[in-house]
Amino acid sequence: MNEIRTYFGRNLKRIRKLKGLPQELLAEKAGIERRQITRIETGKSFPSFRTLDSLCSALDVSPSELFDFSEAAAAAPQAEIKDNEMIFNSVKSKLEEYKTSLPKLKFIHSAVLCLEDKSYINKLQNMLDGMLI
Repeated sequence: MNEIRTYFGRNLKRIRKLKGLPQELLAEKAGIERRQITRIETGKSFPSFRTLDSLCSALDVSPSELFDFSEAAAAAPQAEIKDNEMIFNSVKSKLEEYKTSLPKLKFIHSAVLCLEDKSYINKLQNMLDGMLI
């Protein structure tokens, strides 16, 4: 059943995008919540017969088109690869940002520790002097 929900959701998303409809507009046309569209498209939920009928009317498709998984199944691996690449690139970019910020963060952490204890004011002054060199 899980595989059917997954393929159905992918197919619904594919058809929705082909029709140029954002989730919000499809939800409005079908008379259901946008969250429900998201749950169906991600395979977390399966539509009732009433919802299925509403989706078909809103998308102007037959139920058989929503259950034709040939394109959804074929497109799935490529879509997952693209999503994974996008996530990987985003994480890589963030790591690069943090890598260059790490010395600054260590300094800020040390400075805060120094300010918490009055006896470290001289140490903080020395750190600041050292950064100006």
